[in-house]
Amino acid sequence: MNGLSGNLPPSTGLRLPNLEKLNLSGNKLSGNIPLYFSNCSKLNGLDMSSNQFTGPVPRTFGHLCILEWFSLEDNKLTMEQGNSTINFLMDMTNYSLLLSLFIANNPLGEIIPESIRNLSSNLQSFDASTCQIKGEIPKEIGSLKVNSLGLSDNNIHGTIPSTIGEMKGLQRLYLGGNELEGPIPDEICLLPNLGEISFQNNMVAGSIPHCIGNLSHLQRLFLGSNKLNSSIPSSLWNLENLLFLDLSSNLLGGKLDPNTKVLKVLESIDLSSNNISGVIPNAVAAFQSLNSLNLSRNSFWGSIPKSFGNLMTLDFLDLSHNNLSGAIPKALEALSHLKYLNLSFNRLSGEIPSQRPFKNLTAESFIDNEALCEDGRDAIANKDYLLAIMETGVECAAELPERRTDIRDVVTKLNKIKLQLLRSGYA
Repeated sequence: MNGLSGNLPPSTGLRLPNLEKLNLSGNKLSGNIPLYFSNCSKLNGLDMSSNQFTGPVPRTFGHLCILEWFSLEDNKLTMEQGNSTINFLMDMTNYSLLLSLFIANNPLGEIIPESIRNLSSNLQSFDASTCQIKGEIPKEIGSLKVNSLGLSDNNIHGTIPSTIGEMKGLQRLYLGGNELEGPIPDEICLLPNLGEISFQNNMVAGSIPHCIGNLSHLQRLFLGSNKLNSSIPSSLWNLENLLFLDLSSNLLGGKLDPNTKVLKVLESIDLSSNNISGVIPNAVAAFQSLNSLNLSRNSFWGSIPKSFGNLMTLDFLDLSHNNLSGAIPKALEALSHLKYLNLSFNRLSGEIPSQRPFKNLTAESFIDNEALCEDGRDAIANKDYLLAIMETGVECAAELPERRTDIRDVVTKLNKIKLQLLRSGYA
């Protein structure tokens, strides 16, 4: 990264026969990529990422037969006019030594060719995310031997091909941010080394495969914002290495298994915006490493488990928009790392705890509950608070603009009054 700008020399007579590695990444180079790079017959590493190159990738790059590492990501490269496939991938079938291929963040805008099956058997990483790729994922993708496949944030439609189960060495699979539909194929459970699945923001439907519990190396599972239904398979809670779980914004129902296995390394759970019901299992409180728990916008009922006070690393807790009842456990005062708490839109009653971390919370954390109060006072209107609201309104409506209270001060006052009313049980 040297801050270089402008176009590369256009001379076709330039020859660098002994050049083995070339790194031009992180500059402001622009224009078309010159053809003479294809004359660098000994080149085994080429990095032109994070520039402003435009136009098509030269098809003569297919002559670089001993290339091992090739990166064109983060440019403005497009396809040749009249072509409907990413044709330079077809030219790379000669790259028998290629280990890494990165073309992400370029507006290529075409489909993946079936010839992708002919890419190097040594290829370990292939990333074509955010390339405006169209069409379907070809079934030939299963021929790749990669450990990381990135096709996220494109315009890919159709279903996830079952041939994905043939990629036995796959460790990371990124398909999020597309228009994929249909079920998650059971064949995904045939990938013993899979550590990350990212399918969020698609239209994937059906149930989560029960066999997902066989993926013993899985650490990250992102299935949020799809159309998944049925219930969460109990086998999912057998994933002892799971760190991050996001199943939010789906159509999942049923209840959480009360005999859920303790996942000691799990750091984040997001089950928000589903149709899950029943009581919140005490077993969740045994997830010792949990720092974020979002169960909002479901149909959970019963009380908030007192055992949540044992989640000492928790800094985010959202239980809003459920049917929870009873008192807020004072045990939550022990959560010294808690920075965000939302218990609003439930049927909670009784006292709002007053010790840390509740001291720094606003009214938004508790609004629209049945009868929350502070220090056991009855939920009745307090005329002083009502007068304060009326006075604030009068200040806002003053005839002369210069006498009107600044809107930021109004918001501050109303928030304070709101919290006081809530804690008195009136709100």
